[in-house]
Amino acid sequence: MDLNSEAQALSQLPQRAEDTWQLAVVQFPPLDGTEEETAEGPLLGLCGSTESGRVRSSEISEDTEISPVTLLLGALVGFANDDDVGYRPGKLQVHDEGLAEWLSEQLAPAAIQVEALAQLELIEKSLEHLLEQLIPPAGPADDQGEEAA
Repeated sequence: MDLNSEAQALSQLPQRAEDTWQLAVVQFPPLDGTEEETAEGPLLGLCGSTESGRVRSSEISEDTEISPVTLLLGALVGFANDDDVGYRPGKLQVHDEGLAEWLSEQLAPAAIQVEALAQLELIEKSLEHLLEQLIPPAGPADDQGEEAA
């Protein structure tokens, strides 16, 4: 994914200067059946609007060699081009100062401001909800600490 062409494509969309989007890459725990102790779980890019509360993800990648920037761009561009969205935000919030500076330069043609925040509440809430859907809650434990049937 070429960031210059993506920034140009974003700049063609109408802008809602008052809307702020949060953008992050998250890594899940290793998938069941992974034998290596050092195995890493799949990566996912998330992008969402703090105004509407809607969140969209990139494709889940089990390839831990994939660039986080590719996942971020996939989530950002996918969200902007979603049939229910169709615009670019006035501001992006990310979790890392270096990433914020880099994205700010790269997205300058799209006139999107980028800032770093220590906590991305929308992303965290979305991730909690997603994990609740993917990982069933533990059942009550018996006296030996094992899950009751």
